[in-house]
Amino acid sequence: MTAFAPAFQFLMKHEDPGLTGKVTRDSGGLTRWGISQNAYPDLDIANLPLEEAGNIYRNDYFKPMRGYDYLSQDVANKLLDAAVNMGVHMASKLAQECANLCGQQVNEDGVIGTFTVNAINSINPILFLEKYRELLTAHYKDIAAARPDEAKYLKVWLRRASA
Repeated sequence: MTAFAPAFQFLMKHEDPGLTGKVTRDSGGLTRWGISQNAYPDLDIANLPLEEAGNIYRNDYFKPMRGYDYLSQDVANKLLDAAVNMGVHMASKLAQECANLCGQQVNEDGVIGTFTVNAINSINPILFLEKYRELLTAHYKDIAAARPDEAKYLKVWLRRASA
């Protein structure tokens, strides 16, 4: 089974490389450890400890993605990273679409349940991740095409999708 700590380490390579804890201001407002003020308006972002950021990622992203239930740590890592970057619902829908592309039959409803977990676990993790990265890439390109004001993020999104 999988663990949160390696998935969190993988995620932080994208959210705060080097674990500097630097407070920035971006489209999400004040941001630290990848946690934004817009997403968590009641938090003191400027003083957010890394441990609390980890708890947010565990409870709001890893658990809804059923991160503890996969046989492959690499799959759990990628699903957490995608959920944080695009939201749990979209990351889940793409995971379900990926499972279907890999020969399974699951509903693409954006909710990861036992059936979806079992389907993903039945797929060779290398194949699943290859197809999932392709779906992430296509999704990000679609966003950039539909919303030109967000195209400036495409290069970073594509790098993240391929990680």
